[in-house]
Amino acid sequence: MKTQDTAATPHTKRDSTQTKKDADYVFYELTRSICPECRRVIDAQILLRDNKVYMRKRCPQCGPFEALVYADAEAYTAFGKYNKPGTIPLAHGSEIHDGCPYDCGLCPKLFNSLAVNRPSTHSSSISFEPQSLVVSIL
Repeated sequence: MKTQDTAATPHTKRDSTQTKKDADYVFYELTRSICPECRRVIDAQILLRDNKVYMRKRCPQCGPFEALVYADAEAYTAFGKYNKPGTIPLAHGSEIHDGCPYDCGLCPKLFNSLAVNRPSTHSSSISFEPQSLVVSIL
């Protein structure tokens, strides 16, 4: 059996004119969310950029979405110490048919207001505070 000295064999060539470029955001956490178009439950990333908090997600069917979820990243990260596990209610307000978030989830009026813009499309004009938009999905 032949052995190869991997230290002597470079895996990729690096052009001497290339420079590294930092991302314009910091990845903060991973969470679950829903696609604003088809309402499929998907993974989402929480990103900190320009002292604001954004949620970035990609639906396999509908594509990528990004939205501002909190206007003050410093406050958002500071409040994290108050997070606690969710509490299962003793009684439900309705029958469970399709599970979270489909049975009670976001109300249709609010959900339509929150339809997250695809990158590089028109801006949304949401007339309420972004802090009230944070929704946890079990």
